[in-house]
Amino acid sequence: MHNFIKCFIREEYGVWRCITPGTVLLPTGRIQVTAGIVLVRGTPFMNVEVAKLLDDHYEKNQSA
Repeated sequence: MHNFIKCFIREEYGVWRCITPGTVLLPTGRIQVTAGIVLVRGTPFMNVEVAKLLDDHYEKNQSA
């Protein structure tokens, strides 16, 4: 997730804009994103709430 989050800019809490293509492997499968896509918390992408995962990872690293 650490490298995957670098593919995004956080526009605000729960809103992430992809700036470069990226891939992450999750227990549920592989997620691929393309530049320009906007992920919003509460809206699944490929059956995964990716924006929540990004928020959780972001917040975890801000408090570390």
